[in-house]
Amino acid sequence: MSHGSSTWLHCIHPLSYQTLNLYVVFTLLIMGGRSMTPTLTVLLCIGLFWCLWDHVQAGLLPKPSIWADPGPRVTKGSPVTIWCQGSLQANAYSLYKENITHPWKNSVPPNPSNKTSFLIESTGSQHAGLYQCAYSTTESILSERSEPLFLVVTGVYAAPFLSAQPSPVVATGRHVSFSCSSQNTSGTFHLLKEGGADPPRHMASTTQAGKGSQAVFPVGPMGTSHAGTYRCYVSPTSYPHVWSQPSDPLYIQVTGVHREPSLSAQPGSLVLLGHSLTLQCHSQSGFDRFALTKDEGLTRPQRLDGQHSPIFPLGHVNQTHGGQYRCYNGHSLSYIWSAPSAPLDILITGMYTKPTLSIQPGPSVTSGGNVTLQCVSEVWFDTFHLHREGSRDPPQHLRLQDMSSPSQATFTISAVTSGHKETYRCYGSNSTSPYLLSHPSDPLELVVSGLPWYLKVLIGISLALVLLLSLLLFLLCQQRPQSKGRMSADATKDPQLAESMELDPQQNRHDEDPQGVTYAQVNHSGSRLRQRMATSPSSLSGGLLDTKDRQAEEDKQMDSQAAASDAPQDVTYAQLDHLTFRQKITAPSSSRSEGPSDESSVYAALAVHYLDPVTLHWSLSYQTLWISYIVCSLVTMGGSSMTPTLTALLFLGLCWCPWDQVQAGLLPKPSIWADPGPRVTKGSPVTIWCQGSLQANAYSLYKENITHPWKNSVPPNPSNKTSFLIESTDSRHAGLYQCAYSTTESILSEPSEPLFLVVTGVYAAPFLSAQPSPVVATGRHVSFSCSSQNTSGTFHLLKEGGADPPRHMASTTQAGKGSQAVFPVGPMGTSHAGTYRCYVSPSSYPHVWSQPSDPLHIQVTGVHREPSLSAQPGSLVLPEESLALQCHSESSFNRFALTKDEGITPPQHLDGQPSPNFPLGHVNQTHGGQYRCYSGHSLSYSWSAPSDPLDILITGMYTKPSLSAQLGSSVTSGDNVTLQCRSEVWFDTFHLHREGSRDPPQHLRLQDTSAPSQATFTISAVTSGHKETYRCYGSNSTSPYLLSHPSDPLELVVSDYTVENLIRMAVAGLILLVLGVLLFQARHSPGRTHNAARM
Repeated sequence: MSHGSSTWLHCIHPLSYQTLNLYVVFTLLIMGGRSMTPTLTVLLCIGLFWCLWDHVQAGLLPKPSIWADPGPRVTKGSPVTIWCQGSLQANAYSLYKENITHPWKNSVPPNPSNKTSFLIESTGSQHAGLYQCAYSTTESILSERSEPLFLVVTGVYAAPFLSAQPSPVVATGRHVSFSCSSQNTSGTFHLLKEGGADPPRHMASTTQAGKGSQAVFPVGPMGTSHAGTYRCYVSPTSYPHVWSQPSDPLYIQVTGVHREPSLSAQPGSLVLLGHSLTLQCHSQSGFDRFALTKDEGLTRPQRLDGQHSPIFPLGHVNQTHGGQYRCYNGHSLSYIWSAPSAPLDILITGMYTKPTLSIQPGPSVTSGGNVTLQCVSEVWFDTFHLHREGSRDPPQHLRLQDMSSPSQATFTISAVTSGHKETYRCYGSNSTSPYLLSHPSDPLELVVSGLPWYLKVLIGISLALVLLLSLLLFLLCQQRPQSKGRMSADATKDPQLAESMELDPQQNRHDEDPQGVTYAQVNHSGSRLRQRMATSPSSLSGGLLDTKDRQAEEDKQMDSQAAASDAPQDVTYAQLDHLTFRQKITAPSSSRSEGPSDESSVYAALAVHYLDPVTLHWSLSYQTLWISYIVCSLVTMGGSSMTPTLTALLFLGLCWCPWDQVQAGLLPKPSIWADPGPRVTKGSPVTIWCQGSLQANAYSLYKENITHPWKNSVPPNPSNKTSFLIESTDSRHAGLYQCAYSTTESILSEPSEPLFLVVTGVYAAPFLSAQPSPVVATGRHVSFSCSSQNTSGTFHLLKEGGADPPRHMASTTQAGKGSQAVFPVGPMGTSHAGTYRCYVSPSSYPHVWSQPSDPLHIQVTGVHREPSLSAQPGSLVLPEESLALQCHSESSFNRFALTKDEGITPPQHLDGQPSPNFPLGHVNQTHGGQYRCYSGHSLSYSWSAPSDPLDILITGMYTKPSLSAQLGSSVTSGDNVTLQCRSEVWFDTFHLHREGSRDPPQHLRLQDTSAPSQATFTISAVTSGHKETYRCYGSNSTSPYLLSHPSDPLELVVSDYTVENLIRMAVAGLILLVLGVLLFQARHSPGRTHNAARM
C-alpha cells in the first residue's frame, strides 16, 4: 500500500468503529437501491474490507519505540541521532515530523533489523518539534506509529536568570521557590535538574511592567534527592520546543542530613582588636569537607564553600570579624551537609571606653550568700556583658529596657560557692553593633569565705549524735547495778525464782536466734487460732465461752466475706473459660480460597479474543440455535423469493451440521503438550505432541489466527498420538496451539485444550531483585521487582524446578525509569526457597519473551534453631591484631554462613562454607561491625535463625579518654561505685569494659549534645567479683564500631569487712567470757565467803 493513500491510512483504527462503519455502508446500499451503479458499489465494499484487513494485520505488529541520542534536548548546531526500534519482521522504517503529511525521512536497512537510526548532523530551530516513527514488513503491512518524541533545540535565545528564595542553602523539610526570569523572552519557563531522573518542570510566564517575564517553581519539602545543580530555560509560546540558552547553574545545598558539629574559638570568643583568631569545627569522624558561615542579619547563607580542613584561621581581627558564626560538615562531591552547629558569637573588644565594675556589699562574700555586681559606664551603652576570666562560656549580657535610666546594669549571683571564686570583667556595647564591645573594665576578684552550708550541717549532726550516745551510755551504767540488787534480793525471798534464774543451755540456743523466735510465734499464734476455731464450746468456762463465741462469730463473718470476695473471681473465671470455649466452637476456620492464577487469567483473556472457523464449528448449541432461527425467519419472510432447490439444500446442510457435531462429541477429547516444555529458547527445537484415540487416522495442529490447519500428520498405522517437530523456534512460532484428530468415518474430534508455546531470548533480559532482601525470615513477606529499560508489557516470574505455574503481571511505566512489575510473595516458608528468574514480553506479543534475568536465589531463614557466635580473642580488637569468629550450632549441620550487618540493610546473600570457623586475619577499621551466623545443610536454601548479634569493635582510632572513680578506687563491699569516663575530644558514646571479661562492654550514649563529653557508669552493690581492672573508650554514633584508644587502666579495690568484723566480734566475745569467768570466780572464791561470814 502506498504512503500517499492517506485516505486509507487514516481509516478508523479500532475494530469496533470499523464494524460500525461497515454497518452504515450496508444500510446505505440497501436504502440507496438503484441510485448507485453496481461497479461503484463493488469498489466501495472492496476498499472498506481492504482497509479493515490492513488494520487487523497492522494491529498484530508490535508498536515501535523512538528515542534520541544523546538526548531529547540538543544544543543548536550539535548532532543528534533519532532511533526507531520495531520488529525483526521490519524491512523499512519511516520517520514522521509534525505538520508534514508524508514521511520526513525513510530508512531501508540492508538486512532485516529491529531498529534503525536517523542522523541530524547540525540541529537548528527548524528541527525542533514532535517526531514519530513506523515500520513496514515484507508483506507491505505498516505498523502503527510510535509514541511522540519531542526534540528540543536549546541555545536560540538569551539565557534567563535563576535564583532560589529564601536561599539556595535549605534545611531538610523546608520549602524553596525557584524564580526564573527573562528580560527579552516571554512564554514558557522550563526548570531542569542536571543528572536527575525527574522530568523537566514547565510553567507559563507572568509579565510585570518594566521587569520582564517570570515564573516561580515551588519545591519541597526538601530532601536529599533535591540537592544538586539546577538550570532554567525559556521558550516563546509560538515555538515551545525552541529554547533559550541555559541559565547559570544554581547549586541547591540541603542541610540537616547529618548530626550537627560544634564550633570553638582559639583563644576565645572575646578577642581584642588586632589579635589573632582561629575557629575550629569539631565533627564526627568520616567527614572530609567543612564550611563556615557568618550570619548577616536575617539573610541566610547563599552558598557553603567547603574545605578539607576543619580549622578556619581568621588572622588579625578587626571590627568586620565580629558576628555570629556556624559551621557545617559533609562529604566531598556532595551537596548534602550536616545541620549547622550551635551559633558562636565572636565579640571584638577595645572599641569604646571601658566601664567600671563594683561589687555589693563587698569583694569578700560568705559561701551561700548572694552577691551583686554592678557595671557602670560614663559612655552610653544599652547592653552590658559580664565575663569570668578563663571561662569558655559566653559572657552574660543584660540589655537596658529604659533608655532614660543611667547607663548601668546589675548582675546577681545567687548562693555563691567556691566555684565562683574568680576574676570578673564587664563590657559595654550598643544593639546597633552587638558584636563590637568596649575595652574591658578593671578586673574584680571575688573572694568566697566560710565553710559551705552542707559542711556546717554535717558538723552539727555529728555533735548531736555524740552527745546523745554519751547520755545513753550514762543511763545504762546507772541502771545496771540497781537491777542486779533487786534480782538478788528477790532470789533470797523466793527459792523457786532463784531456780528459774538458772540458765538452760538448750533454751539459750533458741533465744540466740531472733528469727526462729519470731517464726515460732507466728506459727504458734496460727496454731492457736486454728485450735481456737476447732475447740468445742462445751469444754470452756462461762466467761471464756462468751469470748470464744464472739471470736468464732467474727471468724465466721470473716470467712463469709472471704468467700464472698472469692466467689466473683470463680464466676469470672468460669465465664472466661465459657467464653473461650464458645469462641473456639463458633470461630470460623480460616481457609484460604485459592482463586485462578494470573496465568489462567492472561491465557483466558487471550482465548476469548481467538475465534477462527474451527472454534465456530465446535460451538454446538449456540450456533445451531442461532443459524436455525435466522434461516427459518428468512424462509418465512422470503416466501416465493427462494427457489425450492435452494431451500432444500439449506435445510439439509443445517441438519447435517448438528449430526456431525454429535458424532464428534462421542470421541475423546485430545490432549496436547510440548517437549521439552512450553517455554523454548529461540533457536532450540521443540516437539508438540497430540494424543487422541486409537480410532484416529489423521491429526491436525491449529495455530491462532490461521483458519486452516497449520500442520497435518497421518501416521502410517493407526495410533493414539503423533508429534509435530519445530526444528528451530523463533518469534513466529510463539502463540496458542490446539490439535484435533479425525477417524476413518471422517468424524472430526473436538479440539484439545490450548497450549501456549512461549519463545524466550528475543529481547534483552530484565533485572530481578527482591525487597527488602533475598534473605527472608519464615513468616515474612518479600516483593520481587522485575524491571526493564527497553521493553514494556507483561512481566513473568518463574521459580526454577518448582511446581508452581509462572506468575504474570502487567508492567507500570515510570518516566525515565523504564517499566516495572512487583510480585508480592508470602508468608515465606521452606517451599519458597530456591532460584527465581523473570522475563518480559511486549503487550502485542505476549508469548514472545525476553532473555531470562540473572538468577535470584531466595534463602529462607528461621527454619532451624539459631546458633551462637563467639570471637577469639575477644570482641574488642586493636588494628592489625588477628581475629577469628566461630559459629556454634547443633550437630548434623554441615554448612555455615557469616553476615555483617550494613546499617538497616538485611543481608543480600548467605555464602555457606563447611567449617564453622571464620578467620578474619589482621583487622582494620573495615572489620568493625555487627556479625551474625547461620547454620544449614548442603544443597539447600533453608537456613537456621540468625545467631544473636556480635559487635566487633576496633579500638585505637581516636585519642584515649580518662577514667576515674568518684570517692576513690577503694570501695567497701556492698557500696555503690561511680566510674566517670571523660574526653577532651567530643564523643557521643562511651564504653566501659572489664578486662578479661567476654561480655560486651557497657555503653552509654549522650542525649544532650551541648553537655560535656563525659559519661558516668554506676556499679551497684559491688562485691569481690567486681574487683577487676577497668578501661573506657569513646566513639561516635556515625561510626559506632570504631573506638578510641583505651583509657589508662583503673583497678577497682573492693574491701570486704565482713570477715574482719566477725573476728573482732569473736575476740570481743572471748574477752567478755574471760571477764565473766573472772568475776564469777571472784564472787564465789573461798576468801570472799570467809570474809562475808566474819562480817
